[in-house]
Amino acid sequence: MTFNVNRSALFAGVAAMSVIPALAMAQATDQDNSGSFGDIVVTAQKRAESIQDTPLSISALGAEALSARNITDVTGIGNMAPNINVNSPNGNTHISIRGIGAENTQPGFEASVAFHLDGVYISRPSSTADGLYDIERIEVVRGPQGTLYGRNATGGAVNVITAGPTDTLDGFGKVSLGNYGLVQTEGAVGGPLGDGISARIAFQTVDRGGWGMSGIRGNNETRINDKKTRAVRGKLKLEPSDSFSLLIAADYFWESDNGGLMNWIRRGNNGRPLVGTQLGGLVADNSLRDTTSDLPPHTWKENWGLAATAEWDISDAVTLTSITGYRNTDYRNQWDLDQTNLTLSQLYDSERSKSFSEALRLSGDLGDRVNFVLGGYYFHEKVKSTTLAAFSTAVPAFGGQVPGFLAQGYAIDGALVTDALAAFGQAGFEFNDYIGIDVGARFSWERKKKPYEYYAFDLSRPFDPANNPFACPCISTGPIGDSTPQLIGPVQDSRSSFTPKVTLRAKPNDDLLLFATYSKGFKSGGYTLGTQATEAFKPQDLTGFEGGIKADWLNKRLRTNLTAFHYQFKNLQVQKIVNDPPSVAVESAGKAKLYGIEAEIMVEPVDDLKLNLDAGWLHSEYVEFTNIDPTLEGTSLPGQGAISRKGNRLSQAPEYQITAGIEYSFRPDWGDITLRGEGHFTDRIYYTPFNTVEFSQAPTKIFDIYVTFVPRESKWTLGLFAKNITDKEYLAVATQHPVWAGGGVLGAMAEPRIVGGYAMLHF
Repeated sequence: MTFNVNRSALFAGVAAMSVIPALAMAQATDQDNSGSFGDIVVTAQKRAESIQDTPLSISALGAEALSARNITDVTGIGNMAPNINVNSPNGNTHISIRGIGAENTQPGFEASVAFHLDGVYISRPSSTADGLYDIERIEVVRGPQGTLYGRNATGGAVNVITAGPTDTLDGFGKVSLGNYGLVQTEGAVGGPLGDGISARIAFQTVDRGGWGMSGIRGNNETRINDKKTRAVRGKLKLEPSDSFSLLIAADYFWESDNGGLMNWIRRGNNGRPLVGTQLGGLVADNSLRDTTSDLPPHTWKENWGLAATAEWDISDAVTLTSITGYRNTDYRNQWDLDQTNLTLSQLYDSERSKSFSEALRLSGDLGDRVNFVLGGYYFHEKVKSTTLAAFSTAVPAFGGQVPGFLAQGYAIDGALVTDALAAFGQAGFEFNDYIGIDVGARFSWERKKKPYEYYAFDLSRPFDPANNPFACPCISTGPIGDSTPQLIGPVQDSRSSFTPKVTLRAKPNDDLLLFATYSKGFKSGGYTLGTQATEAFKPQDLTGFEGGIKADWLNKRLRTNLTAFHYQFKNLQVQKIVNDPPSVAVESAGKAKLYGIEAEIMVEPVDDLKLNLDAGWLHSEYVEFTNIDPTLEGTSLPGQGAISRKGNRLSQAPEYQITAGIEYSFRPDWGDITLRGEGHFTDRIYYTPFNTVEFSQAPTKIFDIYVTFVPRESKWTLGLFAKNITDKEYLAVATQHPVWAGGGVLGAMAEPRIVGGYAMLHF
């Protein structure tokens, strides 16, 4: 099968039609499914409303869609909504929406897409992939959400809503088996415990072998890219009266596996080979999947959280809601930085975080034509991070002595503290039965602190990861050659932001919604550990304009949702590799702009045959951005020095993304069989602002197949799945290898062909 994209035709075609990714989404809730596609109810605007009545670019993914695709964490939703990319390098989840995402790979960084679990903001990207199980729905909101969501929602928001306690006993159990030794279990049970008391408990386990090997064949080989996780969640709901309820939730997640590896993919734009190979080291034959590393990669996580959601119906029209959350995360990662079998460099990262949040809001209706949301928000977090890197003195950049030894190298140890306050409000006014307006604003204040930061560099004593590198007075700090011990910090920076929103909407009939929105959003500024910076990088500001049409046609057999948008950025935050001292910094890209269109189309031409198209076209470019490509420093190649990157495409912002699906259901007397096929097509993705071919992924075509069988009058559901059926090898994410090691491409590959099946029992 071939697929050729004419970009002009794509633009015109997308402007004409559109889709919601999978028809199974229509079962996202237990609402009355009127028409062919159902009436999905979402709460993205802090109130329950039909997705077709919500003047937002939003997709909702239901439990059936997630289960049929055997999606176990948030990285699996990347192909299920327009203009969204999700990957997980080094165990940290990066979500990019419309080209806006998190590039920083350092511990302590914050994302540009806000992630919420049952209304609680999850700040750590290392925690957002903590398993998807017992899910009611996932809402993906595209576009700046500065009013209702506030900080770090310039790209949009992902809201995960898990199943809650029910009034009757119900639950399910599911077992999945697949290639690479996959054994996965999931289940939940819930129901009433007494008058006004109900509960639910759910769990998930994932055990899967890896698709790569680390080490030299026959000598201490270790299977890598495996997965081993455990997760459990409990909920208790108290309803002492008809007007008050309290939902208490607790969750726990644990992971320990040889995942999170960044492989050496190829030489970079400077053409240099790996330094390790120049010293006699070996690289795996298939370095995309395997590595000869002497230090096997390993990821370890232990995360847990508590939440309390109280709702008090003050009157029939007004409700007071309080959501209190506490999150504790502990993340550790190790891998071999030199990517050869020689003991030349090793990297150890750890991140520990404690956060508390409180969201208080008053919502309701004032008569038939006015609805409102008023609220306040508080967030506090302290992140402690340590990075240890050991270097061999045999490496030319660190002495060039042969045979050399593994020296202390550099160590980063520090803390980041965030305090944030916000007050917000939004009101909807209905001028008449057809035209309305939503007006909202948020005032945010936040303070970023760096209480302390150590940057130690020592090439004089052997490395011992068990020994605190800061306990030795011989350690030099600061740039190489500076032997004066010093402490950086405390420093702090305070900022405020005003983010308004205005939406005009018209609903000529029950099946048509038109809307136009002006909005602003911001992403926090702050500090990056390891750069020794005493000045904070600036917050990222975005001004957005968006217009859309949502329509059902032909007695609800055709649904077309169209959106066009235009963004203007100030102080766009971009990750930069720094060579001296070795570190990863965040700098401002000055200005950037994006514009594009999205289309979501779903059609049922005849009963049981469903077609969907999910397409996005995106133009992005830096408007003001001048910086140095670190991989070219110290070479005689053209392109050295500070060069304007004006006109370059933003990182992780492909020009087009398309998902097309076809689904047909057979209904013999003994059961229902549903066959579904999907194709995912993505344009070239650049992973650095320099837009070099070496640091990019060429256009890809990925195909998936799903089969679901529900026996007649049975509580069982059986399924088969095959993802990436052509076994395409392609990059999920890439970054620049340090120049001292060669300056090549480090990357994490997407999953290979995954096949398996599952059995689920509902009760």
